[in-house]
Order: sequence, then C-alpha cells, then structure tokens
Amino acid sequence: MKGSDKHLRKTKVDKLNALGRLRENVGLKREDVESKVKALQSAELSCSISYLCKLEKLGTDKKPSLQLALELCKMYGCKLEDIYPDLKEKLREYQAS
Repeated sequence: MKGSDKHLRKTKVDKLNALGRLRENVGLKREDVESKVKALQSAELSCSISYLCKLEKLGTDKKPSLQLALELCKMYGCKLEDIYPDLKEKLREYQAS
C-alpha cells in the first residue's frame, strides 16, 4: 500500500464519526489533544493518543467520561450533544427514574 493510500484510508476512518470530525475541524491532531489534557494535571483525566483513536473509531459505541467529554468540548468548540447525540434522551430517562 502506498503512503498516500494509507493516509487516505486513515482520513476516511477519522471521518466516520463525530469526534474525529470535530477534532479535525479545529485543526487539532491527537497528539495536541493528549498534551492539552496532560497539561491539566488532573488525576481523573487521562487521554492517550491510542485511547482517543479508539474513541474516534468506535464512535457512539464507546464514549469518554463526562469530565473528558467536557474538556474535549472546550477544545473542539462544541456542545456535549455533539459527542453524546442521545444526551437529552438519557437525561430524560435519568430524571424519570
């Protein structure tokens, strides 16, 4: 496989889900996100490049913790609903219980 083909495939994988699109829209690389999260020096927050890659590839199947999602929203300039599309429904279920 040629280098350009490999890059094209990687880009397509990133474009398969909202989290990857949001990150790319603001021009951040996974390395940038990892270093910004590490700079927060919070024990509850950790986000390695491989973890972020997994989140982006799995899309809605696996979500970051709420705290990490909030930090990603700050970096990506988005709302929680962009990361958790069914957030309102989940909140309604929670309030009903």
